[in-house]
Parts: sequence; C-alpha cells; structure tokens
Amino acid sequence: MAIFEYGEYSNKYDPPDNLVDIFEQSVAKYANNPFIGEKDSAGVYQWVTYRQIADRVDNLRAGLSAIGIKAGDTVGIIANNRKEWLIGEIATQGLGAAYVPCMKRACDHVEIYYQRRRC
Repeated sequence: MAIFEYGEYSNKYDPPDNLVDIFEQSVAKYANNPFIGEKDSAGVYQWVTYRQIADRVDNLRAGLSAIGIKAGDTVGIIANNRKEWLIGEIATQGLGAAYVPCMKRACDHVEIYYQRRRC
C-alpha cells in the first residue's frame, strides 16, 4: 500500500498504486484491445494494442537495464507528444528510475547546450 503525505494530509491507496502495475494489469486484461492511436499521413488513426505497447516497454526496459540504468537513476527524453513518451515512462519506472520528459519546443535550449558541450 502506498502512502502519500503532504504536511498533515495523507492518502492511502490499495494496489495497484503505481503506473507500472496499473499498465501491466491492463495488458493482462486487455492485451488485444486498441490502446493508443496516431494519425497517419492521410489523417486516419492507426491503433496499437496494449500487447504491442507492452512488448516495446519490455524491450526498452531491457535495453535501459543493459546500459546500466537502475533504481535511483534518472532518464530524460526530449520529444513532441507521442506514444514513446508513455513507453519510456513505464520502462524507466519499471526499473525504479525517475523519468523526466520535456516537450521539444520547451527544451530546445537544453539540446543546444548539450550539443555545444559535446563539441
């Protein structure tokens, strides 16, 4: 059971009490159901299922683990809104690491700084 405290106020939640557990339970229950849709070039939504997203989460989680990401680490992404944000978040949090997303247009200065530091 998770307990979140804010001063004198606290909430207690019964499991599932985090995004990873909620997602994994949803995959078990709705594996073949449409989960996320994106418009193609013709403006028609193309849907991916819970299972397809879960496979990508598992692959990314394994990749992050392989490069040494572990509990307590921080992983960031700079991108526009897209399904990869959620995939990255679930994969990262599944390892116990923190996830820091940033909209591309809001973080252009970060990317420029990073590129300058690499040169």
